[in-house]
Amino acid sequence: QLESRGTQGEPQLGLRMDTISIPFDNPYRALMFLSGIDFFEDGTAAVCTVHGDVWLVSGLDKTLDRVTWQRYATGLFQPLGLRIVDGRVYVLGKDQITRLEDRNGNGEADLYVNFNNDGEASRGTHDYATCLEIDSQGNFYYAKSARHARPPLVPHHGTLLKVSRDGESTEILANGFRAANGVQRSSFS
Repeated sequence: QLESRGTQGEPQLGLRMDTISIPFDNPYRALMFLSGIDFFEDGTAAVCTVHGDVWLVSGLDKTLDRVTWQRYATGLFQPLGLRIVDGRVYVLGKDQITRLEDRNGNGEADLYVNFNNDGEASRGTHDYATCLEIDSQGNFYYAKSARHARPPLVPHHGTLLKVSRDGESTEILANGFRAANGVQRSSFS
């Protein structure tokens, strides 16, 4: 585990922005370009990085005196979205949605499950999959730039995709975006 600290911001117009130090200097030499975040019920955050790691961040309390970072998973393909559903971490990479599980309870994922890989990864440098979101029925949504899927889905550039809650099917909701760069969570109910 790595430790850092945070500082509390001053309330302004009903909001307060706290700042958490990121452990850029770490024994893994992991680059810390944060790209997705969600929270477990106990307040622990799961954070993914562009370079393929997922970190668990705890100590996010009122004092922020002792924030701990533990690498939970590594080796993912440019993850740019993360959601926690029923206590499990789902990560959206350039190639698939991966469900991570810690089966032995040591704080590190030891099972990487291919939840859905209908999104096609190409050699293109800008065909990112971004902003994993869910609706009230448990379906997943994300934006995909460039070619998005294998047949039977027709490849289009820049799509908004819906993945069923069981990961078995993918549906195109919209297409034709030049460089899809996000999905707004409040759009889905």
